[in-house]
Amino acid sequence: MKSFGSAPLNIFILACCNDTLKTLCRQHSPATKYRLVGSVEAGESVSRAATHLGLSDSMARDIIKKFQRQGNTENAQCSGHPPKLTDADKRHLIRTVRKQCRTPFAELGNQLGLDVTNTTIRNVLKGAGYHHCVARRMTFLTQRHRKAHMSWARLYRPLTCQQWLKVIWSDEPYIYLGDDHGCIFITRHADEEFLNECLVPTFKQSPIHVMVWACIMEGRKGPLLALEYPGGRGGGMNTARYCEQVLDGVLKDFYGKVKQEHGCV
Repeated sequence: MKSFGSAPLNIFILACCNDTLKTLCRQHSPATKYRLVGSVEAGESVSRAATHLGLSDSMARDIIKKFQRQGNTENAQCSGHPPKLTDADKRHLIRTVRKQCRTPFAELGNQLGLDVTNTTIRNVLKGAGYHHCVARRMTFLTQRHRKAHMSWARLYRPLTCQQWLKVIWSDEPYIYLGDDHGCIFITRHADEEFLNECLVPTFKQSPIHVMVWACIMEGRKGPLLALEYPGGRGGGMNTARYCEQVLDGVLKDFYGKVKQEHGCV
């Protein structure tokens, strides 16, 4: 490697280039610029004023021209990178999201023919008040169920907060064993998509399930009971089995305890 003095030649050239770039991109303070303008307006030549302030002649003349053109020496605001999406594209994107709220961002961009990243789509929707989040799981309700729930809510709407605190809330859900509703991520090559070790088997429903009953009340949890019934045709949970195991069983004992504590339930 050739050397220039004691330093390698490529390092010397790089240092010179850096100094040149710093000189070209140097930003002078507003005080220096206005001192230059004041000196010139006082009758001093541009060259002499530039020498006194340590400015190049061309830089000083550019500052004077800018002051004469716009009345100040401030740099104009840069326009920046033009937006990737037009206002029409943003409106189209928002209309599509309203109709297809479950569509992933990448699929939205491909569907609308937008050459943008998922981050750009997320920022546009965020600006419009839309957020990408996990959907809440809810029990499926038919229209008849909805009307019944609304009637129940209207019937007990006059109750006060103190009255609601004395209510025992219970539910009887099914728990399916072996169900996995989470997301599983894998790392693979592009051509390994359909390998057995890269696939996650899915099933319509687990054949093993347990029906449980539980209740809660203000400030405490009630008992948790696994309901027993033979299953099959005619062997499901009916009124007689429910009364025997719940109403006349664990709920009766829990009701007696909370009644002694609260006085009225």
